[in-house]
Amino acid sequence: MRIGRPFLQLFVALAFCFIGMANNGFAANIATVDATGRAALSGHSEQKARRFALEDALYLAALQNGVRISGTLVSHNGVLLRDIITQNSDAKLVDFKILKENKSPTHYQVSIRAFFAESAAQTCANPRFEKALILRPSVSIGQKVHAHHAALGPELGKAITHYISQNYPGPLSSGGMMSFADFKKRQSPKKMLSYASLQSNQLEAVDAALLISTDVTLRSGSGGVHAMISLSAISARNLTEVFSSNLQILAPLSPKTPFRTLNLLDARSPVFDLTAVFGAVDQMIGQFNSASCAPLQAPLALAGENLIFPHGQNAGIKTGALAYITTGEHAWVLLEVSEVMTGQAMMRPINNFQNSESLAGQTVQLIEGTF
Repeated sequence: MRIGRPFLQLFVALAFCFIGMANNGFAANIATVDATGRAALSGHSEQKARRFALEDALYLAALQNGVRISGTLVSHNGVLLRDIITQNSDAKLVDFKILKENKSPTHYQVSIRAFFAESAAQTCANPRFEKALILRPSVSIGQKVHAHHAALGPELGKAITHYISQNYPGPLSSGGMMSFADFKKRQSPKKMLSYASLQSNQLEAVDAALLISTDVTLRSGSGGVHAMISLSAISARNLTEVFSSNLQILAPLSPKTPFRTLNLLDARSPVFDLTAVFGAVDQMIGQFNSASCAPLQAPLALAGENLIFPHGQNAGIKTGALAYITTGEHAWVLLEVSEVMTGQAMMRPINNFQNSESLAGQTVQLIEGTF
């Protein structure tokens, strides 16, 4: 049986299409939605009305496929200041075709069939990943650990930090591998200009908002070499722990024989199974993924008469953005971003709120969405 050239071209095109969907995180579940959009011809050219009708049809198709809509109204003395609408969906438009077009004396009408692919993982349009600094692993070797096995500790720490660096989805600090103590020295506001500080390169603060720490402790016990591993993520702003995982893995020793010579000849190094460790790293990164799409919130700081929000252009904040106090007696007091720098933004209260200093230390959350 001979296969025609057009069929081969269609087959190859479809193959690449589905491969592309798989690579972009889409499942094979394709939903089909028919919708009809309309646009008034009055004051518009026919081509412009056709485009508006097509946009209306695509919007209606997305609504029919299923979206989550939330909104925030900002008003003052009964006057609407801003209306923010957010739309979220677990599916993406991958293709559509026009079924029919009609024109009446007043309207242009377009009927379409749209195809949506369900996303395999929940994402957001603009994820915010904090810049992370991977600290040098802290390694402790127990006294009973054989000298031949002591090298397993540093190797284990190196393997874990390498896996983190290869899988962390956000930017990494170029501060180099340093210990937690080194980081605190660099962040200290009372560093003295001395030859020792120059030699140790302690003058420049590290540009990182997140610290990822790995502690490895080797112990010799029944069955082989035990490794106690502590994995943690620490906020660089206030040194509080945002993620922690502790686990223990075992590297079994080779079985002993009654013959000492054979035991020496078969002195193979024990091997750790890192599946559980890498699973803990994946769990930590999954938490970062969820946080990257969460509403941005942080406590306000007071600098002179200015209220400072500890995120700026690097987090996508723009002048004019709105925020509100989340809890306490000042809950729902509205603020507006008045100025944006690289790593911070200045905010001012609106609606004639007078006592700005009382908002220092209060947690605010940005109001985000599609206008």
